[in-house]
Amino acid sequence: MVDIGFESLMFLVIARMASHHSSGRGLFFAIAAAAFSTVHASPSLADLHVPRDGGIDFSSAPPNLTTLANNTLFTYWRPKAHFIAPNSWMNDPMTLWYKADGQGGGKFKASYQAHPNHVQWGNISQASAASDDLIHWRDVPSWKDDRLTLVESFLLSRLRMSRIQLTKPKTSQSPSQPNDRLGVFDGTMISKGYKGFPTIIYTGVKYLPTGWTIPYTPGTETQNLAWTEDGGVTWQKLETNPVIGGPPEGMNITAWRDPWLFQSPTLERLTASNPGTPTPGTTFNGETADNTRRSSTSSGKKIKNPWFATVSGGEKEAGPHLLLYRQASEDFTKWVYLGQIFKHTGNYSWSEWSGNWGWNFEVSTVLRLGTEGDQPGPGGRDFICMGTEGGRPEGWANHWPLWMKGSYSGSAQLAPEYAGVVDWGETYAFMSFPVPREKGAKDYKNQPTRQILFGWTYEDDNGYGLLAKGWQGAFTLPREMFVKRWTVRDSRVDERGSWGIVSRSSGSTTLETLGTRPAKEVDLLMSESKS
Repeated sequence: MVDIGFESLMFLVIARMASHHSSGRGLFFAIAAAAFSTVHASPSLADLHVPRDGGIDFSSAPPNLTTLANNTLFTYWRPKAHFIAPNSWMNDPMTLWYKADGQGGGKFKASYQAHPNHVQWGNISQASAASDDLIHWRDVPSWKDDRLTLVESFLLSRLRMSRIQLTKPKTSQSPSQPNDRLGVFDGTMISKGYKGFPTIIYTGVKYLPTGWTIPYTPGTETQNLAWTEDGGVTWQKLETNPVIGGPPEGMNITAWRDPWLFQSPTLERLTASNPGTPTPGTTFNGETADNTRRSSTSSGKKIKNPWFATVSGGEKEAGPHLLLYRQASEDFTKWVYLGQIFKHTGNYSWSEWSGNWGWNFEVSTVLRLGTEGDQPGPGGRDFICMGTEGGRPEGWANHWPLWMKGSYSGSAQLAPEYAGVVDWGETYAFMSFPVPREKGAKDYKNQPTRQILFGWTYEDDNGYGLLAKGWQGAFTLPREMFVKRWTVRDSRVDERGSWGIVSRSSGSTTLETLGTRPAKEVDLLMSESKS
C-alpha cells in the first residue's frame, strides 16, 4: 500500500481533472491554489519516490531550502531512533502513564501536543501512541483512516488510484468544549480516577495569544478532566468542566497551566491542618468569577491518601511560582487551593551550573527520589523540575529545562538547597511518569517504581526549510531519574552548585545530585545493535 497525504492527493486529482477539461483548466488550478495555500505536511510523500524537481545534490552547496516543494525533504535529517509524530508539528510530552494489562495497544502510554497536517504551532491537540518496550510505538488511534467524504470519494474515483490510501490526522483529544476551544494543553494522569478509570486533568485554553510578557486575560486557562475506558484510545471529557476554574483571586499572574498530579505522604502530613480555599469558578473575558460554581467538598469527609496537583505560572513583576492544590472529592471533580509550594524572585540564577529561573514556570513536576528511582518514604530527596521562561535571552527560545532539590517547611513550601539543569541541549518541557520496577530489584521495597523521563527536542534551524521537511519536533530518548552520589577531593564542594553534600570523611566529600541515565530499554536496544 502506498500512502499519500490527503491534501497532496487532492491537488493531484484536481490537476488530473483539469488536464481532461482544458476549458476549465484555469479555474481548476485557481481552486487548487486556494485550497492548498495553507501549510500542510504529510508523512507519506517520501515513500512515493516521486522525482524531485531541484532535488539536493549533496556533493555541492545546498540550494535555498525555502524554494523546495512541501515535504520533499521529509526523509532527510528525520530522526529514526526517537519517538516522533507521523508528520507535522509536535511539542510537549503529556499524558504519560503505564497500564500493566496493555489495554489500548501497549503498556506504556505517551501523548504529545500536536498540530496535525501543519508544521507550525497552533490548534494544539493531544495525539497519542502506545508501546510495550518504550522503543517501538504505535499511534493510538491510528493516523490512517480510510473513511472518505462524498467529495473525496468522487475525486478519488476520477483517478482510479486504487493503491493510494489517504493519510488523515487522528488525535485522541482535540479542542471541543468552551474552555478548551483554542487548545488542549499539557496534563497528567491519575491511574484510577473518575469512576475508577484512568483520568487526565489538563489545561484547556479559551483565549489566545497568551504569554508571560503580555497582560493575562482572565479565563484564558482552566483545568479540565477527561477519562478513558479503553486504555487511552478514546477519551470522554467531563460535561461540567472545568474542575479548577481559575487561579487564586487577586493574583496578577503570568500563566496558570500544566497541572501535575501526584501523591505525597510528606505533603499529606504537612497540609493536614490546612482546610484549603475553594477554587473559583470559570471567569469569562475579564468578568467576575461565578461563585455558585466554586469547588468544595460536599460532605467534609477526609479523603484517604489524597492526590495533589500543582499548576505552573508566576506573578507579574514578582517572579515564577508553583501553586499547590489538594483533591477535595472522591471523583476528582473538586479541589482546594493550599498555597504556593514554591515561589522566587524573577530572573534569578542559583549558580553558574543552574540556569535561570526566569519569570514564569511551565510543565513543572514534583518528585521524591532515591538512588534507584521513586522513594516516597524516608530517605527520599524532594525535587521540583520545571521549564522556565524569560531567563535565557541569548537563545533556546528563552527557555531552560531545570530542577531544584529542597526541603519542605512546616507550611509545605520547598526551600531550595541545590539546583541544576535537566539537559543543556535544544530541549524543553520534560515530563516523567512512574513505571513498576522488577520485584527483587535493589531496594525494591522502598523504591518500587522508576521515574521515566521524556523531553521535547526541537530543531535549531529557526524554521529554515521547514515546509520542505514537513515535520517539526521529537522526544528525547527515555531516561530514568535517580539520586546520583559520588566521592571527590575538591575544595570547591562548598560552593553553590548543582550538588549537595552528603558526608565528609578523611578529606573526601560525598556529593549527590539529580541524575538521569538511559532507560534500561535503551541500553538493551544498544546492546542488541552491537551483537
